[in-house]
Amino acid sequence: MIVIYGSIRVRAGELAEISKLAAAFVAEVHKEAGCLAYELSWDVADPQRLRLVEHWADEATYEAHRVQPHVATWAKAITAVAETKLVSAKFNATLR
Repeated sequence: MIVIYGSIRVRAGELAEISKLAAAFVAEVHKEAGCLAYELSWDVADPQRLRLVEHWADEATYEAHRVQPHVATWAKAITAVAETKLVSAKFNATLR
């Protein structure tokens, strides 16, 4: 299983609009083959920081996700309103 954790900080005036876009984006991601979990949430300690948690069945499904049109659309939208760059970490996890 591939696990991704990440965060990005969004300008304060953009929170409502990016939240709407995020909800639509996550709904599309949940339809993808191999998506075990995909969550975007606002950080309680920093309300402008968007947190990301992804779980993919394997590397192939994660790589297929990365090239989806809705991913490119989301990346463009979130980058346009970001105060910081996306910081993320990728793990190859196994459950026993």
